[in-house]
Amino acid sequence: MPAVCHSSGKCLLLLLSCNIVLTAGRRDEVDPREQAQVLRQQLLLQPTRADVYSNLGVALASLQEPDAASAAYRWAIRLEPAHAVAYNNLAALIGRNAEALSLYLTAYRINPASYMDFPQMHLNVAGLLVDASRYNEALLRYEAALGYEALHDDTLTRLTHLSQRVCDWPSTAQFWTALRVLLRRDCNRRPRLRRRPALSPMHALTLPVSAQELLQLAAAHATALNAQARGTGMTLPRVFPVTVPVLRVGFISADFRRHPVSILLAPALQLLRRHARRLQLALFALNQRDRSGWQEMLRSAAHQWHDLSGSSDALAAAEINAARVHVLIDLNGLYSRGSRPVLLAAQPSPLQAVHLGYGATTGADFIDFVIADRLVLPAAHGAVRYYTEKALLLPPSHLPSGHALLYPHMLQSAPEPCCGAASTVDGRSPEQAAARGAQCRSSGREEFGLSSRPPAAAWPPFVFAFFGQHLKIDSDVFASWMAVLLASPTSVLWLLKWPDSSERLEQAAAAHGVHHSRLVFSDRLPQGKHLCAVRLADLALDSPLYSSGATGIDALWSGVPLLAMAGALGSASCSIGASGTRRCYGTIFQRNALSLCTAAAQQYTGADSWPDYHQLAVAAARRTHTARALRGRAEAARTWAPLFDTRKWIAGFESGVRTAWELVATGSGVMHVHVAAV
Repeated sequence: MPAVCHSSGKCLLLLLSCNIVLTAGRRDEVDPREQAQVLRQQLLLQPTRADVYSNLGVALASLQEPDAASAAYRWAIRLEPAHAVAYNNLAALIGRNAEALSLYLTAYRINPASYMDFPQMHLNVAGLLVDASRYNEALLRYEAALGYEALHDDTLTRLTHLSQRVCDWPSTAQFWTALRVLLRRDCNRRPRLRRRPALSPMHALTLPVSAQELLQLAAAHATALNAQARGTGMTLPRVFPVTVPVLRVGFISADFRRHPVSILLAPALQLLRRHARRLQLALFALNQRDRSGWQEMLRSAAHQWHDLSGSSDALAAAEINAARVHVLIDLNGLYSRGSRPVLLAAQPSPLQAVHLGYGATTGADFIDFVIADRLVLPAAHGAVRYYTEKALLLPPSHLPSGHALLYPHMLQSAPEPCCGAASTVDGRSPEQAAARGAQCRSSGREEFGLSSRPPAAAWPPFVFAFFGQHLKIDSDVFASWMAVLLASPTSVLWLLKWPDSSERLEQAAAAHGVHHSRLVFSDRLPQGKHLCAVRLADLALDSPLYSSGATGIDALWSGVPLLAMAGALGSASCSIGASGTRRCYGTIFQRNALSLCTAAAQQYTGADSWPDYHQLAVAAARRTHTARALRGRAEAARTWAPLFDTRKWIAGFESGVRTAWELVATGSGVMHVHVAAV
């Protein structure tokens, strides 16, 4: 919640929805309309008073008049350029963008002492620094706020997550020790909890929590969400009509834009619209229209498109309910960024499921199904007992892949498939795409700094690659990769550049005895063109901490074999890493790569343990015939492997959701659904 300050110097937390101002532990009822009238009268007599304009801005903001409030704050700044309060309040009003960050920093330069008195202002700035990918600066702000008891839980959670993002693993371990105490406290008081725990289940996926702890944490969040929906009178009745000739399936997401969820799903939904005659698709967008090619693809696939980005939770739930959707699928999984879980808690649809956005149980009784497959959530191993949802298992993988439709040119033979047909998804016209293809030049390893030889190497390097965020790496995963590099002296590890973490990875490599030059960092490339780079790798490495989804499909469609570390499920899925951390590999997000490799007919690249993972990686790097065999199989399988047959996925999806609906509508109840291979 942003800090809002009165010109007296007193900072307040303003709850705009109920017109109550909280200050120093006491509540003062305020009539902002009357306050605004008094302040306007005062300005008639004293039109040059900057503090009056600033206070008027506070009153107008509480009246939900942002334009008028903004004008008042800007007049205050114009009259008094050193008015720190007005800068802070204007930033809080604007929200999360570059201008707001600049205003907050200006307020700090003018009056840094105010940040000592009101630590919420540190969180305001830190959140914007994170949005700007200035992570090291954000860490300093969060640390400054950590000493304030009122903000301790939230700040500690943010510090833990951010230290993971920048690969500051010693700090992560330190913060996690304290955070785990809070986690156990929140889980133990769940029946009485009406406030969501500070730790998000999404962030917990990369922390060393057990499946039971993750379930308890999610259930604590769900309890609070249920209470919030009931407290606002949003809960809607669930009606199951028995006869449904056309099943209406809704998808709700904040990621209908250039995002992995859309990249995976858009081609599949387009095929669903064309071929699934007994299915209608309704898409509910929580993000604003961005006019990207991805959102336009999704719009063309939908029978109904609803923009909920500007609607309140109550209005949005009512709009979903009015659309008479039979099955609603939350692609944010309740807990990923941009989600609005209270909408699902209101139960606007008779049957509700989650897919893609969050890879574990939601812990919510208002979510009926989790969409998965037999490898990421195998019922025979008992993993489902840690899920409150029933499993809807699709073949061949729960992850849809439309790469064969989006990037068919990748199947062209050498010398340069990327100079063939170019994708128009990102907004190019066919003519522009053709012109780009004519101007295309061959992408080689030199362009990405991959042609240099490692120290003491006698020939060009074998290229291991990891194209995920560094957040998905921990000290144990990185140690295993460094052991592979040490055992294969002619190899390098190719990674993407991410803010404030690359230098730490180089330092960590040196600590393992690996020269920093053997870590090669590249900038991220536009969608489509990135496949031309991916294919230059020899072997893609998966991190079981947070397994590959879209990036794994990218590698496989580029003809690059993917090395996955699955691990057994159940108690055997937990192991002690090099740092002494007990890590469990049992969530959907930790087994995606195994699902992809199997569906791509490359199940032999799935390791059952870290020793197997190490042995496979080193064998590929040191034995030319092994590397060639892996590459040949990966390239050949693209033309026939089930993963790349999008029609198989849509047939399984249609069968699965219809079966789930019919079971419930005919009185059998919510049951596990295992769709047979098509």
